[in-house]
Amino acid sequence: MKLFIDTADIKEIEVGYSAGILDGITTNPSLMKKAVDKLKEKGQKIDLEGYITKILKIAKGTPVSLEVTKTDYEGMVEEGRNLYKKFNPVAGNVVVKIPVNTSFDGQKNNFDGIKAIRELSKEKIPVNCTLIFTPEQALMAAKAGAKMVSPFAGRIDDLLRTTSQIQFGKLEYYPAEGLNGKNDKGIFSGVDLVMKCVEIFKNYNIKTEVLAASIRNAQQLRECALVGAHIATVPFNVIEEVMVHEKTIEGMKTFTKDVVEDYAKIGRWGKLKPISLDHKNSFVSSEELSKIEKKLQEEISNMQKASKLKYEDERCSINLPDDTESIKLVKNLVKQKKELNPYYLVVVGIGGSNLGTKTVHQLVSGKLFNQLRPTMKVIYADTVDSDLMDQVTSILERALERGDNILINVVSKSGTTTETIANFEILISLLKKYRKDYEKYVVVTTDKDSKLWKFGKEKGFSIVEVPRNVGGRYSVFSSVGLFPLGMLDIDIDELIKGASYSKKECLNNKIYENPAALSAAILYYHYKKGKNIHDTFLFGNDLESIGNWYRQLMAESIGKDHDKSGEKVNIGITPTVSIGSTDLHSMAQLYLGGPFDKVTTFVTVTENRDNVKLPDSRDFEYLVPNLQKRSLKQIMDAIYDGAKIAYTKAKRPYMEIVLPDKSEFTAGQLLQFKMMEMMYLAYLLNVNPFDQPNVESYKDETKKILQKLK
Repeated sequence: MKLFIDTADIKEIEVGYSAGILDGITTNPSLMKKAVDKLKEKGQKIDLEGYITKILKIAKGTPVSLEVTKTDYEGMVEEGRNLYKKFNPVAGNVVVKIPVNTSFDGQKNNFDGIKAIRELSKEKIPVNCTLIFTPEQALMAAKAGAKMVSPFAGRIDDLLRTTSQIQFGKLEYYPAEGLNGKNDKGIFSGVDLVMKCVEIFKNYNIKTEVLAASIRNAQQLRECALVGAHIATVPFNVIEEVMVHEKTIEGMKTFTKDVVEDYAKIGRWGKLKPISLDHKNSFVSSEELSKIEKKLQEEISNMQKASKLKYEDERCSINLPDDTESIKLVKNLVKQKKELNPYYLVVVGIGGSNLGTKTVHQLVSGKLFNQLRPTMKVIYADTVDSDLMDQVTSILERALERGDNILINVVSKSGTTTETIANFEILISLLKKYRKDYEKYVVVTTDKDSKLWKFGKEKGFSIVEVPRNVGGRYSVFSSVGLFPLGMLDIDIDELIKGASYSKKECLNNKIYENPAALSAAILYYHYKKGKNIHDTFLFGNDLESIGNWYRQLMAESIGKDHDKSGEKVNIGITPTVSIGSTDLHSMAQLYLGGPFDKVTTFVTVTENRDNVKLPDSRDFEYLVPNLQKRSLKQIMDAIYDGAKIAYTKAKRPYMEIVLPDKSEFTAGQLLQFKMMEMMYLAYLLNVNPFDQPNVESYKDETKKILQKLK
């Protein structure tokens, strides 16, 4: 039996979904209005539409019933269509709730509800028929095309007790078999009503689901399950009641009395989902890895020391997850700026100032985030492309004209990045046209006392600091990434937790237990053997930004003309990015048949956010056999496994990173692992991973050219 929650309280909904026990939500307009009003009383700026959107996103993949308020046929159909059209694009899970009979006297308009169900069902809009009090009503609704019917068990029990003049508390249990033969039109209890609906549907193989509603207590829930209800919707207090038994509490006290700490530690680590690195097809022997492991010991020791020095060492970005004070300041600023209820967040920055943010956000929320009607959309304004900025300003101006707010987060570590300041000036000019108090809608992220910092202070903008020794490409766990990610509802705590977990792993002296050192060693070995191209091959569209972020990380960190001793070496590994399965149709010929100058790191995900399946359409079987009823994940995994076999047969070296899921914890692990990998690789190549002198040279030349322009 599927379990729905009957509530509009987002906290209750989040608890149920985080526990993995919920299969859907039923609610009604009055409950949602009360919830929104309560939040407004606490100072939160949210409207009913935004609240509904939040609920739909939490319940993604499971149905949410949204009730019509009209009572005539035309009104219910129009409202049902509008609710579905407006909200179903958010998460594809809207079910329209229609009363079986909207008549107020039992004489007129008795069929308006049924007719509305019929019309909406014909338009492929799923309907939950509510206010069912007889099996016959359920049958009529099913014949009209309802996806679900909701018999109100608790209210039937109330009716039977009231007519029998029995005093009762609302949450009291009423026997499934009834009391003293009392019945309502042959129905002896709420559970009996549910049972008779189920039996009729079984008799005639009716596909409509029986959703037992108005459940008052745990025993009634059990009995609805026993009589075969397809779904039960229950308030949060019933879910809590289900979980409690005095013997369970007594047992817990006994079981935890003599806990063995070592065993408890195993359990705690077991809750985490670590990423894995498989190197068996890297074509590097254990003997070679042992040699490199010895060479790395000095740098591992340096990293271990740096981990205790806060921001004093150049490797200090590894300590960003430990900076609880800065993280707290960012979270407080996020809370403050969310009260402005911005419809658009505009991140103005380039390179390390936005690539990390985009990477985490797209991994966790998907590349089509903006199209899924979130309460806040994000726009990245990076390069000075005139056509792009024209489109950006047009989009933002329309939002400002209709009264929506925008929040600008300008990010520049130096405070003098040409592209960033140019775009920032354009956006500030636009904002000032529509907001007299425009300074409230600007957040500056930069080095303390930079020119941008001083400018922000002068204008009254909110300012967050980037630690001075943390370079842009290593800054994702600083305010650079945490502020915009927090605004976009990314769980900062989980992201930081993942980074901390990875940091501990990547400080291990044993190379096989240190994924950053192991990956760096393999890349170093192949570079020495003439393979100077590293392809990151990402099997998942949402992973593409990982490749773009890593491309900058590798290119700027180890592409150097001089080594640490000052000798001219012109060293580097060229990072490329491929997307599976797309680039198997464009690049695989080169990768498998071209020169042996590449090493590949495959990245794949075990558990996607959704599991889309093919229908069983036999008409398509002759086009490509063995696809029917399979999930896209199964098909992608088959393609991925095929690619790996082809690489192995062609003797093309590769490593494999497996991400357990697309969560914040996973994102934190991966980015920390890769940043520490780059520090180890730079050590092996004897170059400085923290500077970029040749990048600075183009910036200097740009400023000279601009100075000469009239």
